[in-house]
Amino acid sequence: MFRRSPPLTLEESIGLQIRRRRRRLGLNQCELARKSSISTSAMSKIENGRMSATIGSLKSVAEALDVPINLLFMPLSADPVAAGSSGQSSTRFG
Repeated sequence: MFRRSPPLTLEESIGLQIRRRRRRLGLNQCELARKSSISTSAMSKIENGRMSATIGSLKSVAEALDVPINLLFMPLSADPVAAGSSGQSSTRFG
């Protein structure tokens, strides 16, 4: 029998979106932090869901990743790139 993982917090989901997009662009945390004008430590905490980023910080990160800020708030399976062409989501925030 499989144990269900608890639902992701908003911070964890945002962090996973950022990490996924950063890796897709071939950037490391340091490079993204520099492009976003935030500290490497803060970037690490944001990606790991241990820090609630300000809207200003998320805007800077989204710009550095060349994505609209609203994509950072999408559940992972609702990401059209990750979900394929359908873009349908079965993931819900808890």
